[in-house]
Amino acid sequence: MIKDSIETIANPFDDGKHIVGLGNKRKKNKYEKLLEEIEKEKDLEIKAELRKGNEVTIIEDSRLH
Repeated sequence: MIKDSIETIANPFDDGKHIVGLGNKRKKNKYEKLLEEIEKEKDLEIKAELRKGNEVTIIEDSRLH
């Protein structure tokens, strides 16, 4: 049966159905991605240098292992 009207409700959460997003989330820009990567760094000294905008190159000495 086809209805010619739509029932409205005051609160969409009262219906019990799931609400699906439209996928319109804003993407992160380069600066935000960089800050996120810096926060993942575990070494506090490296993190401090990255926050200052310095480029950090990690050189490991194979003789130390």
